[in-house]
Amino acid sequence: MILTAKSSNTDKLTFNDLGKAILGVAPDALHRELALDAGDVAYLRDTSGVLFSAQKGDIRRYVNAGLLDINHTEAVANNGTVVFAHNFYAIPNVVVLDSTGKALILGTDYEVTHNAALTQTTVKNISGGALNLIINIG
Repeated sequence: MILTAKSSNTDKLTFNDLGKAILGVAPDALHRELALDAGDVAYLRDTSGVLFSAQKGDIRRYVNAGLLDINHTEAVANNGTVVFAHNFYAIPNVVVLDSTGKALILGTDYEVTHNAALTQTTVKNISGGALNLIINIG
């Protein structure tokens, strides 16, 4: 999931519910220590803790308060690309939606590639026209 702290923030956004212990599993220190200043971007794997936070926790609270954007929305010209440097070191899940109708974009309309180290994902518009996309990397 892409978290972007809005540039209008005046305080650091902290996330106390990411990586909470589930069934006795210790929380991930990286997620416990995540804090975003205005304009900061963080890429998180779509784990149960992150998804819970997005639905009912700190992420949802910041989105509802207008302090945080999740996912990535962008107009992409035909043959244009959007590059995400996420440092997951694994192939992430990629979901692409049309931002106007909030519908899935056909797999024939875009192409997803990853670098050899699996730290960067590129989404390319191959639809033949411009697209307004919502992209989730997680």
